Amino acid sequence: MKKLMGIIFFFACLPAWAIPVQWTLSDVTFDDGETLEGGFTYDASTDTYSDVYIYASDLPFVGYSDSALPPFVLWNNLLDSTATNLSAETAYDFYGWFELNLEFSSALQNAGGIINLLPTSSEINYGCCIESPFYQRYIVAGTVSAVPVPAAAWLFGSALAGLGWMRRKQIT
Repeated sequence: MKKLMGIIFFFACLPAWAIPVQWTLSDVTFDDGETLEGGFTYDASTDTYSDVYIYASDLPFVGYSDSALPPFVLWNNLLDSTATNLSAETAYDFYGWFELNLEFSSALQNAGGIINLLPTSSEINYGCCIESPFYQRYIVAGTVSAVPVPAAAWLFGSALAGLGWMRRKQIT
């Protein structure tokens, strides 16, 4: 019976590795000294991004804002996004539109980790009424990091199993 329960527990935990991972930007700095903050969700099994909430420290809000939130940029149009690149564009508004290109030093995976941003990562502002870029700036430092939920699930599951084993040992 113990072996059967162990096998069931093992296979019940396997689908947890397919959960998309929340990645957070850390210490991301542009060449003009401004910073980039926020994060996104990435699912390596489907190679898809979602919940992209990234904003620059000096930008007015674009698309959506709430008085309780910092200046907020919604990257509502993913352009060419893969495991090694997040390229997105904001909604057009009075300030024009912004294009963000983040290039990662290695592919994002559901296992999480810390990955450096490449210096080819950039932000471009196209202005409100012109087709050519109003300005472009590059990222000089920064990382993205994630701690996948499954690691916590394994720890929690093993703690529960240990408590159950201890309880059973006390009863007998």
